Amino acid sequence: METISEAYSDGQLIDNSLDNRRDFVDFRMVTFSLGGKEYGIDIMYVKEISRVNEFTYIPNSAKFVRGVYNLRGEIISVMDLRSLFCLTPKVSKDGLEDLLVLNSEESMVGVIVDTIDRVVGVSSSKIQPPHPFFADINISFIKGVVEVDGRLYVILDVERILSTGNIENEEASETKESSFANIIPGMGYAKKPISIAEANAIVQSKVGQSQPKKEDTTQAQGTTKAASENKISHDALKHSVEYVSAQQSQADEVINLMRAEAKLKKETQEFLAKHEENKKASKVASENNEVKEDKKLESDKPDVGGTPFSLKPAVSFSALSVSDAAKMLNQFNGFVVSKSNQKWVENKLSQKSYSASTFDPAAFLSDFYSNATGEFWSEVLIDEIAKFLPEDNNATVYALDAGCGEGYESYSLAVAMMEKYDNLLIRIWAQDTDLLAVSMAPTLDLDELQLASKFKAYLEEAPGGGKRFIKRVADCILFEYHDLTNENVLPEMDIIVARDFLSFVSASSYEAVINDFVGRLKSGCHIVIGDNEEIFHPDLEKVKSSLFNLYKKK
Repeated sequence: METISEAYSDGQLIDNSLDNRRDFVDFRMVTFSLGGKEYGIDIMYVKEISRVNEFTYIPNSAKFVRGVYNLRGEIISVMDLRSLFCLTPKVSKDGLEDLLVLNSEESMVGVIVDTIDRVVGVSSSKIQPPHPFFADINISFIKGVVEVDGRLYVILDVERILSTGNIENEEASETKESSFANIIPGMGYAKKPISIAEANAIVQSKVGQSQPKKEDTTQAQGTTKAASENKISHDALKHSVEYVSAQQSQADEVINLMRAEAKLKKETQEFLAKHEENKKASKVASENNEVKEDKKLESDKPDVGGTPFSLKPAVSFSALSVSDAAKMLNQFNGFVVSKSNQKWVENKLSQKSYSASTFDPAAFLSDFYSNATGEFWSEVLIDEIAKFLPEDNNATVYALDAGCGEGYESYSLAVAMMEKYDNLLIRIWAQDTDLLAVSMAPTLDLDELQLASKFKAYLEEAPGGGKRFIKRVADCILFEYHDLTNENVLPEMDIIVARDFLSFVSASSYEAVINDFVGRLKSGCHIVIGDNEEIFHPDLEKVKSSLFNLYKKK
């Protein structure tokens, strides 16, 4: 059977080949390239991956610091690892940079790399200490090296990188008298930032040292030369003070920028705190309402005003518009109100009065997600989806699981396809932008008691105890970190499963994603979307199913 790299070499794959998957894997790293070399970073430090180009430049910062970046209200330093390691930067065709956001308990820093590759799992026992051979890339930032499938990876010390980023943050946020390194003509770079008063004192001392002695002046041809020298000295002082003043103005601009960013961060945090307080207050009021309602039912007596308590609202609500709800859902959950789900959102808003202060996005969406989300499918679901798989008229059957998450749906689909196609080669591309979930999917923990009986034929004993999927299942699913709004080099699909996926696609990419799905789906084959979603395309027609929301390509 072909290897994963042979089957699909253009995407960022999770390395879940049988040999690597069945070794004792206790260390996973996000791999990337810098200057033609392969590097890795412990995945536990990687908060997210992105492609960005909007950095706020900080004057007089270190060469490897690209600036600061507003990550949804969190201001972080952005470092260019290529500059840090004195490597030649790779020019991006679209102007976007590959960014890894690294996070620890105390800090968060963004680092720019050439190209992000994949997630690789290895045994920590195979990691070797750094060798002086790597001294040309600053060995103090190297934690170790490891070889995987003939490729040598240099594992970076994340804590060291984060501490470097923190130094830049501290220097950038100092007071305006020490927030920049001044350069005074003829004196070179100051080892420490200095103030205007200190700069004036230095210039005065230098000017004083350059003044001719009194006895030498009396021996001169006259006072003209002394006056000329004095004028030159005063001009030098004036020039130096003007230069320092210009630097001071520049520093003031930087400080104002950082104060504005800090203010934005503070306001965002205050808004979130207020939102939580309002939710708690609403919950308490609702509980009090329920208690009083129970008492009223027991006594069946009207309240003081003669109106049953149950008719009195516990909190005064104002109607929340669809647009306002859409903004809050997107801000807190990444949910995008679109043609696919607008009918459901409007219906949900009409069932209850909501206000901006009491609207809880997570609770609002609690009954939106499809049946068996985040869990293995039941036998009934497996049998139902098998009815809509095409007949075995090809040597290989292809499927796409868009937004695979931790892999429960992908494995369930694999079992359904294997029940249908006993002797055919099956390929399932399982893609998601949740890096941690996708990287853990190949070694997903199994609880046999929670699995339907159809799964048991595809399980075997794991070396460390417990159960795992057999080789055929493990090899047929290609877990990938991939953003489906970007180009996807895949064959035509026999089925596409995208349950609840369309509700998290940005408005700017929505139509392109649907067109890509329809164009990639074979005629007569099906696409499965979320239970509460709709899809509108002239080449699709809705298919009746009691358990899935399916559309068939004409």
